[in-house]
Amino acid sequence: MIALYPGAFKPPHRGHFEVVKRLLKGNHGGHIYSIDNYQDVGTKALSGKEGKVDKINKVIVFPGGGERNGITKGEAIAIWKMYAKYLPGLEVMDGQKNPMFAAKDYAKANTEDKFYAITGVRDESDFSDLKRITTFKNTPHVEGLMITSNEGDSVRASDLRNAALKGSLDDIIDFFPKELNREELFKIMRMLKDNIIAEAMNQKIENLFEEMFTTNEENRYNDDGYDEGDIKLMGDMILPTGKMVVLQAEEDTYNRGLLVTSNEDKSYDVAYWADDKTKPYPIGIEIDGKEVAKDAKIIKFLFHPEMKETADPQDGKAAPYGSGYKKVEELELKDYITSLVEYMLDKKMNITPLPEIKIRHDEDNSKNFFGRTAYYDPNVKEIVLFVDGRHNKDIVRSFSHEMVHHIQNLEGRLQNIQTTNTNEDSNLLEIEAEAYMQGNITFRNWEDSLKNKNESLWANINAKRKSGRKKSHGNSKAYKAAKKAGKALTKSKKAKMNEGRYDKITNDLSSIIFKVFKNAYDKGKEVKKSFRIGPEPDADYNHSLEFDLDIYMKLTDDTYSVDGGANAGYDKEGNEIQPLINVVFELSKNVNWRDVSFDIKDVIRHEIEHLTQDGENLKQGKYIPDDQALRDLIDAGMLDKDEYYKLPKEVDAMIQGMYYKAKKSKTPFSKVVDDYFDKAKVTPEERPKLKALWNKRIPALGIKQRL
Repeated sequence: MIALYPGAFKPPHRGHFEVVKRLLKGNHGGHIYSIDNYQDVGTKALSGKEGKVDKINKVIVFPGGGERNGITKGEAIAIWKMYAKYLPGLEVMDGQKNPMFAAKDYAKANTEDKFYAITGVRDESDFSDLKRITTFKNTPHVEGLMITSNEGDSVRASDLRNAALKGSLDDIIDFFPKELNREELFKIMRMLKDNIIAEAMNQKIENLFEEMFTTNEENRYNDDGYDEGDIKLMGDMILPTGKMVVLQAEEDTYNRGLLVTSNEDKSYDVAYWADDKTKPYPIGIEIDGKEVAKDAKIIKFLFHPEMKETADPQDGKAAPYGSGYKKVEELELKDYITSLVEYMLDKKMNITPLPEIKIRHDEDNSKNFFGRTAYYDPNVKEIVLFVDGRHNKDIVRSFSHEMVHHIQNLEGRLQNIQTTNTNEDSNLLEIEAEAYMQGNITFRNWEDSLKNKNESLWANINAKRKSGRKKSHGNSKAYKAAKKAGKALTKSKKAKMNEGRYDKITNDLSSIIFKVFKNAYDKGKEVKKSFRIGPEPDADYNHSLEFDLDIYMKLTDDTYSVDGGANAGYDKEGNEIQPLINVVFELSKNVNWRDVSFDIKDVIRHEIEHLTQDGENLKQGKYIPDDQALRDLIDAGMLDKDEYYKLPKEVDAMIQGMYYKAKKSKTPFSKVVDDYFDKAKVTPEERPKLKALWNKRIPALGIKQRL
């Protein structure tokens, strides 16, 4: 019995390790499932009930291709091979471009063996991942095996990054299996440092790693070759506030050291430990050779009050050795700004070349209600931040705002602004509105990413919109939100494609779905069915595009509704998964089958367009950045619902879907659009604006008609 465990593994972490360990030990509590019962089995598994599974003799992991979080497939394989030392029965194989397909190919080449295809589940939001079992639909000797996370093992690839940015060694080490020894951890850290951490953060993390892990003899000598004996040369160490850091004495046993905590009141708690890193050890305390305490455990170091009285708060010399409060606060500010810049670069925001950043102290400005908080100078590409009397969070939010102005400047959109009064120039008002919107959204997404609360995932197929089509989330790697959709769209002329490129696949799949729906409807049955689309010989429909097609049909008394969604090929952590289109219809009694036919065509063409905008099926010139932040604001009522029809992803998809429907139904394109606007209850005032926006985009899609 062999378990197949495909995944991105960028990088393999403690949670992945524990899954394999539990599989080999037989205490995994897994549940066998199929595409027909995955939701019911998933609910049962999360309730704590254990399933009955044959003993697993071997686990094969298939790290996928591509690069994610700066980590390559080769590095993921290298880490897994390191783990194999502690996991007898683990085998590591190349997951090629798509690890699911690689696992399937392995199973098809070994028909004499029985396999389980492993999918990990943390909560109900992961149930959609279970649909990947359709990859093995033509391999009857492969069954799906669902593994739920044990408490404490549910970690994410973003955890390592967040721990590194905080400078918390304990958190970094906790990301990896506890079985690893010191040297193995160091190898992994060195392997991943340059990839996971941006260049601006390298030195900080380098110092942290070197302090805790390096044991090379060369570190015992200074530049003159002088033997420092027991003194270890190292860089400065950064202590996270409120977190205990374990310091270890460098000796053969490594069984003693100090526990140091940096407190919010700028004091330090220091304790001695021996044998147990978590427990303070009783100690004696001497000051100037005189014992002042016996059997103490924790010493508190406070900032001396006389230093506060004599120091100039402006010169950064309030504390010994020049590490004053002002300097410390500014160091923290610079770290936050560096982290935000790194986030923007990761999201491929157009911010390079980077601006100069200056921090300015101005007490008079801070006392003025109308004083400046920050500004951007487009002539010299410089951001100035006023910091007196402000919380660091507020300063970084201002920085995010000014970075949007920097983007606008790089795009050539600030040249004609002649005033600073938004009441005098409507263009300036738009520029500022964009900066406020994008700046705040970017800041919030960055903040949430550090808090590990980014739960952006494509909408659940069962969520219903009150009118019209459910929004389709072509879920992708997080990117900056584009508020000025019109401007963004006019710049997308590279996305040109020939009209009718996907007409055949749309027509063929629509015919298949229509027949399935009609046959089930005539029998009074509902439908839940999956198809595999792709170039492989055993696919249900052969095409260069690769995705799963899930169709659902529900019978109602008087409700007719059309719904659809697409996932370009990423789960909520950014790991590669099988791309997906889902089609959801509710059919009433006395349904008009002509409407059903053309609505299916509209949905399929609409969602195919989403698949080509990102992910495995991305087509040249068609990439459109993720807009999840704006969708969330629309859902929350913070933006008008009509903004949904201006989203670049949706504009392209709606045009393509409705135009294809118009062609097949021999209905004027403009009438199809008007009918949709009627169902979606788009206001009469907004319709001309939307049509003008769409008309600007239509030529780039190779469509000759206008609205």
